[in-house]
Amino acid sequence: MNTINEMKLSFLSRSNNESFARVAVAAFFAQLDPTVDEMADIKTAVSEAVTNSIVHGYREKIGVIYIHAKILEDRTISIKIRDNGCGIDDIKQAMEPMFTTCQTGERAGLGFAVMQSFMDRVFYSAKSAFVHKPAAVISSSRRAGSVTSMDVLNKHLSISEMPIVTSNYWNEVHGHTPSDVEQDREGLDTMYALGKNMAWMLKCIEAGKKAGIEVPQNKKRTTNFIR
Repeated sequence: MNTINEMKLSFLSRSNNESFARVAVAAFFAQLDPTVDEMADIKTAVSEAVTNSIVHGYREKIGVIYIHAKILEDRTISIKIRDNGCGIDDIKQAMEPMFTTCQTGERAGLGFAVMQSFMDRVFYSAKSAFVHKPAAVISSSRRAGSVTSMDVLNKHLSISEMPIVTSNYWNEVHGHTPSDVEQDREGLDTMYALGKNMAWMLKCIEAGKKAGIEVPQNKKRTTNFIR
């Protein structure tokens, strides 16, 4: 998907910078003229992610937090927030509501749960922007434990009729820094295979269009069954 506009931010992990990050990202996406609810969701998601980096990533230390925001085609947005903090040893546990590593009792442990609920809403309410677009989930972690995150993210692709591109192993790389990842030869081979498979998938779709193969139009009926 082509990038229409993008911006990058970096700032120190001080608590008073959380509001700055929230407002800055919201101001960038204001050019899309989002609804009040959409803007509130963006601000909350950024706030939760930045707060996690400050409180749990760097804890008592001061480090740098990075934000990379993009506006893509079809009013699709991308927000990446990262830090070089201590990492998460057990992602599955960290995503449980009410779980927190904070020892002071001042944190509710709802950050991941809130961000995941927003992801659910985005992929469900804006499904038309994602349908039939090939996608791949990639995770990067300091050590092991990112497979659970991949399962959660793949769920969003599957409910949006997106062809999921895979590799010859789980789509993950390991390392604390980009230079560490460059030493993960197995992970790099996995990414290389994933890139080739994605290119092949895109070529197949394009060839299908030229051959007159129509995109399936699917309907969904709602029932009262509990799934």
